[in-house]
Amino acid sequence: MPNYYHLYVESRSAEGWGVPPDFEPEPWSFDCHRHLGQFAWVHPRYHWTDLFWGSDASFPMRRELPEERCGSAFFRYLDSYYDYTCDEDKICWLPYEDLLIDCWEEDTVTVKAKVPSQFALIFGNGRRSFPHSDLISAGVAASKLDDLRNGRVTRDPIDVTFGERRFQITELPPDREVEVSWVETIRNYIGESHTNAFRRLRHYGRDEDLRILSMRG
Repeated sequence: MPNYYHLYVESRSAEGWGVPPDFEPEPWSFDCHRHLGQFAWVHPRYHWTDLFWGSDASFPMRRELPEERCGSAFFRYLDSYYDYTCDEDKICWLPYEDLLIDCWEEDTVTVKAKVPSQFALIFGNGRRSFPHSDLISAGVAASKLDDLRNGRVTRDPIDVTFGERRFQITELPPDREVEVSWVETIRNYIGESHTNAFRRLRHYGRDEDLRILSMRG
């Protein structure tokens, strides 16, 4: 069974940090986690999680425990059984304001993935947006686009416009996979569903009075 990323929200009050009083869990959340403030979970196959847990994360989750844990249902739950020294579930957290969520519509990342060589040249210099329409026109089934789009963040665009790389691609069998790249806004990379889940947390308080907690399991 995969180790999902489980995400929780806490808000600050005079009594300390805890699940927002008016918190409403999503109907698809895990039953055993709803009382802890779970607002989302992520399957590990989605590579956008590297934005939070990767070595070059844009929004690195903090591995040290927060100093303020008074009133936290999340930590009361863990304290009853969890070995923090071993930290098997990789407990971490992040102040909500560190997400810079208002920038997600415009800030971009370069993403790389492997595609069949017959479609590789469509990606050009690796600095354009994901060529959704061009891939459909080239014969890629719409149902396959999400799989193609599930790439990893890279610092270096992959240019297949000219030179040796382009020549090598044209010599490959059409189904041989090669790396290409494109540019995504953070919102598009994370996806509408999870982006909206992060945004909805503002219903529970000011950015500076919210924090996100995470564990795997």
